[in-house]
Amino acid sequence: MCRTFNTLAISGAADTEELASGIHTSQGIALLVYAFFVLGAIFAGLALFKYRYRALWFHRVLVTAGILMLFLFPVGTVLGVLLLIYVGNRRGEFGSAQNENFLAPNSNESSHPHQTN
Repeated sequence: MCRTFNTLAISGAADTEELASGIHTSQGIALLVYAFFVLGAIFAGLALFKYRYRALWFHRVLVTAGILMLFLFPVGTVLGVLLLIYVGNRRGEFGSAQNENFLAPNSNESSHPHQTN
């Protein structure tokens, strides 16, 4: 899109087809980035609220995401503040040994389910 507007600034007039194409391309990229953001937010929300995943690295990611969301005024600011408050109030829940092994198989079970003892 910047290239399109640079052409407009240099020549004083731009082809409307080229201008529309440049704007359309930049909107498509923005929509793709937004779709990945929403998908990631859905997965993070499921991990945080439904599965109660509480690894220490996940806490750091949530704090970073909350800080970055503060710059997305007005909705992102509100969501960022709420996320930081939620994660800050539950800091003690993150990083326990039980939560670090969230996806690991239980130590009581055999590592090979088809193996007979």
